[in-house]
Amino acid sequence: MAEAEGSIALLAGASGLTGGLTLDALLAAPEVSRVIAVTRRPLGREHPRLANRIVQFERLESQLKGTVCDVALCCLQPSMLLAWRAEMRPLELVASAVMPLLAPLMRGKYAPYRAIPASTVAAAMLGATRSGRRGVQRYTYEGIQSLARLTAPRTRPLTPAKTPARAR
Repeated sequence: MAEAEGSIALLAGASGLTGGLTLDALLAAPEVSRVIAVTRRPLGREHPRLANRIVQFERLESQLKGTVCDVALCCLQPSMLLAWRAEMRPLELVASAVMPLLAPLMRGKYAPYRAIPASTVAAAMLGATRSGRRGVQRYTYEGIQSLARLTAPRTRPLTPAKTPARAR
């Protein structure tokens, strides 16, 4: 595909917390020309580059037959996400308060169970599209953090202000 045309992203789970944030990031990315959002119900939003495909996930393969995309992202069954939701559940509220405190202690085999901000996961999804990697990829906590940094705004390094030369 030509670089000027942009890429086509297929996104499963766009109606959820992480999926919605990922959808926002993809629609804001200039290199993404079209987003095919695969959901069980209508998203209720319009965008010139958004195509919302309503599917039954048990028949996903037949319903998406012939669909072409450059990258496919899945935002279904994630780990503990840190974010405020409209319908916060009591246990989720407690976990959201406790998990950031426990994160530094969760190392080694427990590292994959660390909570992560939903906005970081969404940024990592966009980072995955920019990474250029091909094939199926699975990312752990550290990998998600690295991918999210690929979407950070690029700023020019600050140069020290020139000071006038002192008279001798």
